[in-house]
Amino acid sequence: MTDSTLGSRVRARRQRLGLTLKDLASKTNLSVPYLSDIERSTVANPTLETITSLAEALGATVADLLGGHAGVADGPPLSVSLQRFVRSDDFARRVQRLAEIADRPAQDVRQEVINFLATAPKRASGDLTTEDWRRLLTYYASLLQDP
Repeated sequence: MTDSTLGSRVRARRQRLGLTLKDLASKTNLSVPYLSDIERSTVANPTLETITSLAEALGATVADLLGGHAGVADGPPLSVSLQRFVRSDDFARRVQRLAEIADRPAQDVRQEVINFLATAPKRASGDLTTEDWRRLLTYYASLLQDP
């Protein structure tokens, strides 16, 4: 499914990164109500400066947000429990360790881990617990360390 509006693309990227509207507001210096309006497509024509600020905060290009092409952070929104987990200090510490092991930028590793967790096969029918996400992350780490 492709996102058809600027607002739906912003929301999908924000959720994919595990950010709240408040987090995004902090990164962009835009208000939460204004961001909410953008996501709901009630803002008719945000400025290029606003779109550029959003793109930078979301690790995207202006073209990504305007629908020019798909970017790294595209994909279905994350489950509530996974959003909560990726915002945790525990997740940040684990990603930092993995980035050091892989000798790669933490943000790149973070996005790969989120993509892995979001698409990993799950046997549970409901939302997973924090411990379930930790186990999947430990599995990912073992794959990264195995030559």
